[in-house]
Amino acid sequence: MKRLLLSTIPFLIACCLNAQIQHPVAWLRADSATLNAPSWVDVSGNGWNAVPSTGALPDTFARMNFNKCFEVDGGQIFEICTHGIISQMADAIIVYNTHDSIIENGLWSIVLDSIAGTGLTTHRILGEHGSILYDTANRPRNVINYLFQSWETTPTDSQMLRIGVADSIFFEGNVSEFVIFDHHLSDTSLTQWLSYLAIKYGATLYKTNYLDSRKQCIWSYDLAPAKSYSIAGIGRDDVMGLNQKQTYFADDCLVWGLDALAPENESNTTFLSNGSFIVMGMDSNALTIPTSLYLANGDEHLVVANSLVQITGDEMSQLST
Repeated sequence: MKRLLLSTIPFLIACCLNAQIQHPVAWLRADSATLNAPSWVDVSGNGWNAVPSTGALPDTFARMNFNKCFEVDGGQIFEICTHGIISQMADAIIVYNTHDSIIENGLWSIVLDSIAGTGLTTHRILGEHGSILYDTANRPRNVINYLFQSWETTPTDSQMLRIGVADSIFFEGNVSEFVIFDHHLSDTSLTQWLSYLAIKYGATLYKTNYLDSRKQCIWSYDLAPAKSYSIAGIGRDDVMGLNQKQTYFADDCLVWGLDALAPENESNTTFLSNGSFIVMGMDSNALTIPTSLYLANGDEHLVVANSLVQITGDEMSQLST
């Protein structure tokens, strides 16, 4: 029975994605992986399983915002032979954090033929005709990195997608999800995917609204630009497989969640209904610049930041956090 349930999960996810958001050609999630398995199963339903270079997935999970991820030591890569299906463009999203704040890490690459390739490192965008430097240091916390690429080379059957290496530079750190599309995402669909990943892994999106899979706004930047310096959320979205019940917040200085906190997100047994969210935004003080607040009765309180909470779903205001 267990095997049957596992084999039907990608199909169910794929049906939901087709109906409500743009569908990826491959979707690798650490929280859907099996330890020591011979491949990292693609949950999109397309069968683009990634084969680890060591012959098996790691034997333990690390954690990223209470969710499972893989710790990669700098030599492990994951390969998918795409047989030229990714024609001449790709949208890719990867979620990771690195062990070092300076050393360049390879994130992913597509080998187009024996000569040409494209991809991304933590510092450079790689293309057929060279590379573009976009950063000189690594972000010290969880990162959602999105890139749209197109190329001139006609792909061959030997086209290979590699996660954890680019330009002969390997990745060292934690990786939790990788999603790739064979077309350019619409602005709305991209926002949906980035919002899902931001809530799940505690990363703040810059100057944008957050949308769930139903295109419902769960955090409005337009209504609270001053409170959008640090954003974190709790919520459930069955289409995306999201059931986030606790999260780090404010540069990891604060943890908040539903009822009693648990060591892992999946260990928190609080029930959430689909479509329910609590998203909190904080101003630029972010627990670093305390000020005094004097009340009319003479009481003085220390204020370390100003926050705003936006709630989606009728039940959320009744739950304890």
